[in-house]
Amino acid sequence: MGFDSLSVSFFSQGITSILVMIVGLAWYWQEVEPLNKRMFLIGFFGSIFDSCGKATIQKAYSTGPAGPIAAFVELNNVVLILKEAIVHRKIPNYLETLGFVFAIIGALVLCIPEQLVKWIKCIFCCTCRKSRS
Repeated sequence: MGFDSLSVSFFSQGITSILVMIVGLAWYWQEVEPLNKRMFLIGFFGSIFDSCGKATIQKAYSTGPAGPIAAFVELNNVVLILKEAIVHRKIPNYLETLGFVFAIIGALVLCIPEQLVKWIKCIFCCTCRKSRS
């Protein structure tokens, strides 16, 4: 049939971005707040990075297993937690740390289950030592 979902996705994302830009130019920057060039450039380049990231994720979903891809995508929340903890110089409390650990382990279970089982056996069951013959 020749239907390319990646092209349709990019087209729809482009149309919505253009509509948001029109609303921003026509209404927001005239009625609410004047145009801030610095914030405009941050948003412009941020949207380019966002579009590249979405394209990469969509291509990965179309060619590979969804579980590991989704796990890697959701790890951005863990990275954000680390960044915010460093920026605010705050150590996460025990519930935040527990959630952080669960997120990492969950991503590892989806991405590399065989290696994770081997590591757990090595750590807790001492089966990583080479047997002497």
